[in-house]
Amino acid sequence: MAIIGPETKDRIIIAQEAIQCAMDIRYVVENEVQAMLASDELLHTNFRIGIDF
Repeated sequence: MAIIGPETKDRIIIAQEAIQCAMDIRYVVENEVQAMLASDELLHTNFRIGIDF
């Protein structure tokens, strides 16, 4: 679990940054972590990201 947030109170900016962060995490998991697991002959893992606003 991670709690992150920008130093602004603008709800649009906060929402945009939360979505971008989720997309970045998804990219890394799908393109880096899954490849490392496959190279070690481990099973593909499923994951989800939740954003609480």
